[in-house]
Amino acid sequence: KRQAAAARKEHIETWRAAAARHRYERWKTEREGELEEMAQSISQRIDF
Repeated sequence: KRQAAAARKEHIETWRAAAARHRYERWKTEREGELEEMAQSISQRIDF
């Protein structure tokens, strides 16, 4: 019974880490998009 609880706890930890990684990837993608838009608007203003 204790082994099952340990396995379940390990599974939860793994799931939580995967969820955190997924959230970070989505956040990073959104930020990169924003940075790209800012860079484009700045370059349009400077008019290279």
